[in-house]
Amino acid sequence: MSLLFVLYFSLVYLSLFLCFPESINRQNFVSRETFHDLEVHRNQSRPEHFHPPLWRPDITRIQPSNIKIPQVDSFASTIWNHNSEGGHSLSKRSKPWNKLLEGADTEIQADEENRERRRG
Repeated sequence: MSLLFVLYFSLVYLSLFLCFPESINRQNFVSRETFHDLEVHRNQSRPEHFHPPLWRPDITRIQPSNIKIPQVDSFASTIWNHNSEGGHSLSKRSKPWNKLLEGADTEIQADEENRERRRG
């Protein structure tokens, strides 16, 4: 059954091609002169600073210094920095994150002021 459909449509297409060869060619193909004219017109209407898109990205502009990676462990680093500066150790605190969440900024600031008083 499918073979009959294929034969039927191929015969229809062949008969159309034989009866109207120019109309089929005009619809499907563009002459070289027309294509050249279109290309010239497209290039003339293009601004001077236009650059065609690249097939691959310009990897010279992507450098490690340009990439900003958010600090995922900022919470842990604030505890670690506070402790590494001579403040309280983690073992002396039962839950240091509670103090950070409840306003440890003032505690850290007070510790820094105490250190400055001791030094100066």
